Amino acid sequence: MAIEYRIDSKLTFEEACSDVPAVVKKNGFAVLAEIKTSEILKSKGLDYTELRTYDICNAGFASRALAIDARLESVLPCHLIVKKASDHSEISVQLPGEIFHILSPNSSNDVEAFLDEVEKKLKGIVNSFGGYDMNAEKLGSRMLTPAVMKIMADNLNKLSQSIDPRTSPLYQKILQNLGPDRSIIDIGSGTGRFAIPLAQSGCSVTAIEPSGEMRKWLLSNAEKAGVMPSIKVVPDSWPTKETVRAEVTFASFVIQFADDPVEFIHAMERSASKKCILVVHVDHIFGFLKDIWPVFHPSDPLPVMLTFTDIYSTMLNMGIIADVSVYSEQREIRMPEPTQIMEMLSGLLGIRDNPNEIKLLKEMLISKKESIQQQMNIRTAIISWIPEG
Repeated sequence: MAIEYRIDSKLTFEEACSDVPAVVKKNGFAVLAEIKTSEILKSKGLDYTELRTYDICNAGFASRALAIDARLESVLPCHLIVKKASDHSEISVQLPGEIFHILSPNSSNDVEAFLDEVEKKLKGIVNSFGGYDMNAEKLGSRMLTPAVMKIMADNLNKLSQSIDPRTSPLYQKILQNLGPDRSIIDIGSGTGRFAIPLAQSGCSVTAIEPSGEMRKWLLSNAEKAGVMPSIKVVPDSWPTKETVRAEVTFASFVIQFADDPVEFIHAMERSASKKCILVVHVDHIFGFLKDIWPVFHPSDPLPVMLTFTDIYSTMLNMGIIADVSVYSEQREIRMPEPTQIMEMLSGLLGIRDNPNEIKLLKEMLISKKESIQQQMNIRTAIISWIPEG
């Protein structure tokens, strides 16, 4: 477990320092003190790079920590560091988990969950300086209603039957990086599009799938294919509650639904011994929402749908230098069935109970039908890297 979390920020030292109060407050913490560390060092004769230390605290977290172990008062408050680095800045934060484990080696599951909660929040503060706001609402997470998951499951199952995944670059990338165990973790396995052919090729697959609708198709398809002994289905979201391990861990078009993409990636690294692989969209697939969203939410920002730029820059800030390959395919983008698209968008927009807004949405979709149903160049990025350790 790391004792700090650090990123490079495009902000200058002065810009980052100026943003600290607002970023810290937005994440539920308060700045207790600003210490001009480098100036203090210079006054003592040590010429040190410009650096400021911010004592930050969340009173709720602090009281819970002290209730667990009063000795933790020695690590309170948390320290946020801003350091000048040529034309940019480095942002780092002290993580309390490792110190706590030294004080209390035998911690309970509840304590571990608390430490994870605190460290995710602290990492979120740091990541906010890297250009990606970890606390911005995710477009993907708004979509995952039971009704939408059923629509997605049905469509994915049809796709699996019409397109052979063994011809895809992702399938080949997975096989190229397997070791002697031929073990794989498929995050967001869906209806088994990749899990089943990989099992048929002699791989042992752990299929992570939180959706009951998806798992229904996955289990049915795996049984028909006769590969159930080679597939372990885990009904959980990622990261899973229990640690799972394999040679290769991959996630195809899944990370955009994650509440915490940074922890999603860290968990991939912890689980894989040989290779981590992410498949993401290069371009925003819901670009047409830029015109629709402001009509119904004029004062609210459009929730983000993570694309390659967001994810890769986040990985660079995490210190991960990954290989990237981008491939394109011409595909006809067709609007889903009217009932399906209305179910998806009315829930996303939060207008299901407003007949007037439902009517307006229908009219807008009809006017945009031609622009949505057209040939498009779909660009996909495969990001792969060797996990640390």
